[in-house]
Amino acid sequence: MNRLPDILDVANTAVIILPHIHSFDKMWYFTNHGESHCVSVLKNVEEIIKICDLSGMPLNEAEKSILRCASWLHDLGRIREEEGSDHALESVKVIRILCKNGHLNLGMINDEVEHVIATHSTKGLLRLEHIEKDRPISGFQESVRLKLLCALFKIADECDIDRLRAPKPVYDILIDKMPSTSKSHWLRHNNVIKVVFSYPERTIIIHMLKGCDDEDILESLDKTLNNDIIKRILIEYKFPLTDYRIQFHANVDISEE
Repeated sequence: MNRLPDILDVANTAVIILPHIHSFDKMWYFTNHGESHCVSVLKNVEEIIKICDLSGMPLNEAEKSILRCASWLHDLGRIREEEGSDHALESVKVIRILCKNGHLNLGMINDEVEHVIATHSTKGLLRLEHIEKDRPISGFQESVRLKLLCALFKIADECDIDRLRAPKPVYDILIDKMPSTSKSHWLRHNNVIKVVFSYPERTIIIHMLKGCDDEDILESLDKTLNNDIIKRILIEYKFPLTDYRIQFHANVDISEE
């Protein structure tokens, strides 16, 4: 029996479901929660894994696997989300359906993946303070630092805020149907060029267009990094990126005098 899941098997199962998340009217105006979002979150996870190595607090194989699996599975619940529901817990329900019916095998880290996913939403019902600090895993000598994993994954997810999250061609097609709140949210994403995890500078750098006065797109990331519980966890485990800074870039001016 495999103690850790094959991440390719997990990804292959997820990509069957992810295209259907945005196929219903009520989801039209959501920013991307499909495959490209999962890939971006996974890239952020890989950057975080590297930073943990550089910081002298490397993640063990079970911890890495938990974060990678969560990257693919954390938003699957949006396929059955209803207004007012907790999409994080809906994702856990989807995972259980997939596992029960033989479509998904998370091995010995099933419960831990569920915990990371259940706490990734700011509006989720399961709170980080209710999560165990350390948790033993069957078949492994080392425990997993579950609270740390939940905090790191929230950061990885929150940092997918650049313009690729809300493609301008899609916006231009749907603009006449979008409610005003959705329009402003999509345009805010368009002002974010790139998010960089900078170990040398010990910060997350948000590259944005100069002249963009509306920085509300950073509100959720700001709340995550300044959450007392998350801040305490990151400091305790010596994860160096506990803050962010904005670096502005000028638009190219080609206007004629």
